[in-house]
Amino acid sequence: MTKPIAIIDCSIQTPAHQCFNRLVDYFDMPFTYHLPSLYGMESLKKCDFNKAIILGSLSNVEDRLPWQIELADFSYEKIKEGHAFLGICFGHQLMADRFGGQVSSISDNNLPQNGTRQFEILSDTPLFQKGESFKTVITHSYEVTVLPKDFIHLATSKSCHYEALAHKALPYYSFQGHPEASMAFIQRQVKIIKEQEILKAQEDGLEIIRRFIEL
Repeated sequence: MTKPIAIIDCSIQTPAHQCFNRLVDYFDMPFTYHLPSLYGMESLKKCDFNKAIILGSLSNVEDRLPWQIELADFSYEKIKEGHAFLGICFGHQLMADRFGGQVSSISDNNLPQNGTRQFEILSDTPLFQKGESFKTVITHSYEVTVLPKDFIHLATSKSCHYEALAHKALPYYSFQGHPEASMAFIQRQVKIIKEQEILKAQEDGLEIIRRFIEL
């Protein structure tokens, strides 16, 4: 029996259930939904999964909230045990920080970057080939600024140096953008994107997640 993929929602205000539903509707895979930021880690700890996706959050890694620390420690141990993880936006930053990297604000006024962003893959990995290009929806006010030890700088863009990361030996990948973004998420969080850009970013986003699922 195929084990479910754990979707870990880090929302602190509006749950990202539309993003979860989008993945359920598109992929022929079992998924489970967990919201540790609001309801704790119990459901995640009881879940028998071998892959997990950590979603975004309006909180920041530097907040050092108890649920952030617990989730980062739990995920860190699972990754070391061989469970595959995909970090998205806040998830990307949370695990970069936990593995010893550094996350910083992108501006003095902490205003977010919103829209879509094209980025290029820099290194060959089991999931991606050097020179490939993807577009994703983006909305963030923090980013990874120091690469953790034993990590690959997987992708870069004009406005975000560490656009994507991968661990050299463990099954971990992460992206600053939002490959999971639903239309409801885009309308609520991003708002300013043209329809053609949305369609391309959503298409590329699903391709990124498909590759992770098939890892």
